[in-house]
Amino acid sequence: MREPHEPHEPHEPHEPHEPHEPMVITHTSGTTGTPKLVLHSARSLYSLALVEAERWPVVRLRGNDTVAFCHPYSHQRVITGLLPLTTVGPKLLMLSDPESPAAHALLAEHAPTLVETLPNAFLAWEDLARDPRRPFRDVRLYISSFDAIHTRTVRIFLAAADRRLPVRVQSWSQTEAGAVAIRPYLRGSVKRRGRRPPPTQNLGWPVPGFGKVRAVAPESGDPVPAGQVGLIQFSAPGRCLGYVGEQERHTAKCEGPWWNLGDMAVVGRWGAVRLIDREIDRIPGASALEIEDVLLDRLPQITEVVVLAVRGALPRPVLSLREGTSLEPERWRRATADLPPMAAPLRIRWEEFPRTATWKIRRTLLREQLLTGATGVGSGRWT
Repeated sequence: MREPHEPHEPHEPHEPHEPHEPMVITHTSGTTGTPKLVLHSARSLYSLALVEAERWPVVRLRGNDTVAFCHPYSHQRVITGLLPLTTVGPKLLMLSDPESPAAHALLAEHAPTLVETLPNAFLAWEDLARDPRRPFRDVRLYISSFDAIHTRTVRIFLAAADRRLPVRVQSWSQTEAGAVAIRPYLRGSVKRRGRRPPPTQNLGWPVPGFGKVRAVAPESGDPVPAGQVGLIQFSAPGRCLGYVGEQERHTAKCEGPWWNLGDMAVVGRWGAVRLIDREIDRIPGASALEIEDVLLDRLPQITEVVVLAVRGALPRPVLSLREGTSLEPERWRRATADLPPMAAPLRIRWEEFPRTATWKIRRTLLREQLLTGATGVGSGRWT
């Protein structure tokens, strides 16, 4: 055994891989089952990072920023996120557990100017945004990626900043294909409460010159007219090479240059995307995403709510409440009066919601746990 002070044996220089060869494997969230292992090359990651590295006006990363970056270290976002961070070199707080008291103390001590974490982590941080230590007092820019975020959450965090014009940037993304659509929010964007459709259901536009989206009919794959609900496909550089051990699953989601996201949405006349639901979670004639957002905005005692599709029955809301609060039947009736018909809500504790490593709710598993024998409506063909 070599002593610690002894030099290592010299080695031949490592020959780098070709840019198109496999380089890194990360995982998807796994909301519908075992996470898929996503294979990227140096070239595909570089293509995804083009959006990250661009010095956009107003929202660009600055050398004097203090950045709080809270993501699971095994997630692909850490790889693409670190590229501009290491290039610009701001002060960096690397956090991994949104619930950690140590993370909360670091946020309060260092008062970040830019905060990026998962949409559901922001939801869990709503009480932290009201903390007397005011950890978000100096934030000029909030960022979340991958999923839609709730209107109430955006409003709370923009209000927590002392800046005259804090900005929130929503990036709707997938590990396999990168940023699909991006939209900024100001305080005025979320001023109205309980609005239908909620403003955060509009996810914005593809990055000009980078990607394109279209909505197609799930059955035929033919494009649908602007303003109609369809299955969303995305075309951009940077698509992953495949799924490790499940290449046929990857191939089934490809249609030439188009990648099937597995989401139902509306593409408007000017190209903006309004998300409806994941295809596997869809509710006929309604949007679980819209209902959940509106309920959180109208009922502040709710800490989490998920509307489960149930084949042959009304959708079933499942919710958790802040400790020490209650939800009277009359208040529930008033809050849902203009919403699609639903079954009576089920109440569980916040920690009983099954979650992925990226804090998404595992809806299929939740339905199996609470509604014995019930199945969803979507096919799940593109998960």
